[in-house]
Amino acid sequence: MKTLNLKSAIIAIATSTIFALAAVAQNATVEISELPTTLAIQSAIANALAPNDVSSVTVTGEFSNPDQTLTISIPPGKVVIWQAQYVVPVVNVLNVLLLIEGEGEFQLAAGATVKANNNVAIRLQ
Repeated sequence: MKTLNLKSAIIAIATSTIFALAAVAQNATVEISELPTTLAIQSAIANALAPNDVSSVTVTGEFSNPDQTLTISIPPGKVVIWQAQYVVPVVNVLNVLLLIEGEGEFQLAAGATVKANNNVAIRLQ
């Protein structure tokens, strides 16, 4: 019969718990086509980022004619992956279309766009 000392057992349990916690990190999705206002998009993204087990949020769909600046606050250790089309038909040059703040990461996926006045403001190909 093999015996395991208490210190080794605690390290083994702690290590397996850390790997189990890392494995449950999830990606949430926010579909902006279904949302009525810029504030609703902002709230949906913030709510999707809030749970501790969510590490990233993917934003999909298309939204046109926003009524205010879209502010995305990304907490440390979290990622927002922008795959959406965000179209602003007419823009007041004094307004900010998309404001990213916080210590998290913002990624613009290939094919995603932010368009202002029919001109592409941000695009990655």
